[in-house]
Amino acid sequence: MTTVTLPHRPSPAPIARRRRLPLPGRYTVPPGRSLTELTAWYGPLPVLRRRITLGEAPFTVPEDAEHPSFRFEFDDRLLSAVLTSEEADEVHGGRLQLTGDLDLTA
Repeated sequence: MTTVTLPHRPSPAPIARRRRLPLPGRYTVPPGRSLTELTAWYGPLPVLRRRITLGEAPFTVPEDAEHPSFRFEFDDRLLSAVLTSEEADEVHGGRLQLTGDLDLTA
């Protein structure tokens, strides 16, 4: 009987999850140069949809990249509001769905 010792091959590293967020840091947009689209839903039906100019929109990705935060300040003649979100979930199509607080001002 012959004994053969095979070389040890380490198991391949697990495939890293694709990073959809940018590198940690704070990102902003120039005032008045970006739009966002807001949709109001009543159950499964979209009842109102409109595009609004952003006055300011900082996006902060922390070092651990677990909980990015968004802050959208809407600069529109019909809507003055601030949307603050610290929860972003990825939905189909590679989009992010934000859950947050919308503060409306008169």
